[in-house]
Amino acid sequence: MENTGRREENWVEETLTWAFRATLLVISIILLLQKDYKWAISGFVYLLATFLPNLITRSLRIQIPIWLQIWLYTALLIHMFGGITKLYLIGIGYDHLTHALSASVIAAIGYLLFTSIDRYSESIHFPRRFLSTLVLFFVMASGMVWEMMEFAVDLTFHIEMQGSIDDTVMDMIFNLMGGGIVAIAHFAHQALDTKETKDK
Repeated sequence: MENTGRREENWVEETLTWAFRATLLVISIILLLQKDYKWAISGFVYLLATFLPNLITRSLRIQIPIWLQIWLYTALLIHMFGGITKLYLIGIGYDHLTHALSASVIAAIGYLLFTSIDRYSESIHFPRRFLSTLVLFFVMASGMVWEMMEFAVDLTFHIEMQGSIDDTVMDMIFNLMGGGIVAIAHFAHQALDTKETKDK
C-alpha cells in the first residue's frame, strides 16, 4: 500500500511538473516570436529552474516535497504573469511581491538542504539556532547571483532586465524580507519544539 501511494504521488508530481514546463515553454516561444526578448529569456531561465528539484534529488539524494515544488512553480508563474501583463511597469509594487515570494521559496529550499546535510552528514553539523541566520545568508547570496545574471544579460542583449540601481537595491531588500519571514517562522517553530520537549 505504501509503495502504491508513493507511485501515485510520483505520477502526480511528474504530471504537474511537465504540464508546467510545457506551459512555460509555449509562453516563452510565443514571447520570442513577438520579439519580447526580455521575457522570452526570462521564461527560458525559469524553465531551467524547474529542473532544480530534480538536480537536488539526484545529486544530493534529497527529496523535494511536492508542496515545495508547487510553491516554486507558482512563484515562477507569477513572475511571468507580471511580465506578460505589464504589471511590473504599473508601479503597484508587483516586483517587490514577486521578489519576496521567490526569496521565501529559496529560503525553504535552503532549509531543506541544510537540515538534510545536518541529518545525514557525520562531519557537518549546523546548530539549530544558527540555521535561520545561515538561510538568510543563503537567500541573499542567491539574490546576488540572480542580479549578476540579470546584469550579464543586460550587457549581452541590451534589454534592461535589471533596471536602475535603486531597483536592484529594493530587490535585495525584499529578498531579505521574504527570506526573513521564513527564517522567523522556522525560529518560532524551533522554539516551540524546544519548549514542548522541556515540558515533557
